[in-house]
Parts: sequence; C-alpha cells; structure tokens
Amino acid sequence: MNSHKNVRRHYPHYQWKEVGFATYLCQYQGFWHTSRQLQGVLSCQKHFEAHDIDILSVTTPKSGTTWLKAWTFALLNGVSLCGPFWAHVLEEPEKIMFIRFEEMKMKPNFILKELARFLGCPFSKEEEDASFVNDILEAVQCE
Repeated sequence: MNSHKNVRRHYPHYQWKEVGFATYLCQYQGFWHTSRQLQGVLSCQKHFEAHDIDILSVTTPKSGTTWLKAWTFALLNGVSLCGPFWAHVLEEPEKIMFIRFEEMKMKPNFILKELARFLGCPFSKEEEDASFVNDILEAVQCE
C-alpha cells in the first residue's frame, strides 16, 4: 500500500491538508479523504460499473447499518457497500429509499415491509399471515 507521501506525490493538484502528525486529508469532489480512501475512491470511479439490478445499502456509521444490512440480506441474500454518497445519491430519486434509524427502532415491522416493496420483493399476504416479517426481525435481532 502506498504511503500518504506517495499518494500526495501522484496527486499534487488536489488540495491536501495536514490534520495531525503525518496525517493528511485530500479534498476531492467536495469530500475530504485520507490518502487510503482517495485511492479507493479513484479506483471505484475508474472501474465500477453500476447495473440496474445492483443494490447498495449506504448508511453513515452508527445509524442502523447492521440492521439494514441484515434486513436486506434476509430479503435478497444481497451485498452491501458503503462509501461517500451525497454528491450523486439524488441523481435518480426513484431508486433511493431513505430510512431513519429512529423509524427502524420504532416501527421495524412497517419499515421492513416498505424495504421489501422498494427492493421489488414485497411480502405476500400469505407470508405476512405466516409471521414471515416477524421471523426476519427475530432472526436479525432488531427488537
């Protein structure tokens, strides 16, 4: 892995700021990144190709990330990625569902059903009658 000096040398035209002993942040596209994060961001921008069927679960730390990942996985056996998102998240608002942590705690049953609908796999009446929603919530220990 390149040291921050090597990264700074490769990207001298970006704004760098020292924030501690041998710790630097780089401002890139409106976000501040460590040199390690910058390498990941640039690599993702160069190589990542989004597809219509991709599902990205994006949360800020300590905002219900574990619950959201567990619910999504339980519904789709999917994959979760995290990273900077506000700059591009609103380009296609119909593909974005905002969930507040407080709502997840207060109304987990309702939010899980909404998430399932949003992901294109709503619960059937039979699944709801058979307590499938509650089974998922119990399995991921959201209560």
